[in-house]
Amino acid sequence: MNKTEFQLNVFSLSERLFPMVSRMLGNNTDAEDAIQEIMMKLWAKRKQIGQHPNITGFVFLTARNYCIDVMKKRD
Repeated sequence: MNKTEFQLNVFSLSERLFPMVSRMLGNNTDAEDAIQEIMMKLWAKRKQIGQHPNITGFVFLTARNYCIDVMKKRD
């Protein structure tokens, strides 16, 4: 997956991810930071994402798991 494909298939989902991440983390500031971290993690996995049959599902699952990790670290 190249930069353009990543922008079209993954980064474009960040607006749809934001409400979920914000709700899970409790505020918009943490959600903005989390979205950036999630996108960096997904960029690192772009070769795997390109092979995945459900890119949207993979992105949302990655975001959910990241939020759960953040919430665990808070406790």
